[in-house]
Amino acid sequence: MKPVEQVKRVVELKPTSCSACGALLLGEGADAVRHQVTELPRVEPDVIEYRKHTLTCLVCGTPTAAEWPVDMPTGGFGPRAQATIGYFTGRMGMSQRDVEESMGAVFHTDVSLGSIPAHICSKIVRLDIYPYLQYHSRVGHTPHVWRFPWPGPGASALPASLYLQAQR
Repeated sequence: MKPVEQVKRVVELKPTSCSACGALLLGEGADAVRHQVTELPRVEPDVIEYRKHTLTCLVCGTPTAAEWPVDMPTGGFGPRAQATIGYFTGRMGMSQRDVEESMGAVFHTDVSLGSIPAHICSKIVRLDIYPYLQYHSRVGHTPHVWRFPWPGPGASALPASLYLQAQR
């Protein structure tokens, strides 16, 4: 059991009348019997919309566009959503359809099937792990295979299937 300091809400259950004679009961019980229930909060996604405006100078008439913030994710997913998709696909070995379903059911977040391989590929390109992928494709490790065309540099050196994970 968690200590009372870590409990979000306490529901006190006190009888109002005697079970034998029906008389009014008042006061506090000496030792209450405790029962704790752990519930997961409903997860609602934080959708952030960035609006890049272009304004025209009143003096010279030159249109000037705002800059995107440097901390804005370049794709459609923030860092926690990216990490969750990566965990589902990499560690858990979930299929694209299972990831799509889980993101919708658990996190109430719409993820298209096409965005999952794109998300994975963008991370692999940034991590520069082509040598790792090429080595594992040569030695024949094939447990977790995604079948989709490989976008990006070095595509000709890779097989038609991308081996995301060698052996566990």
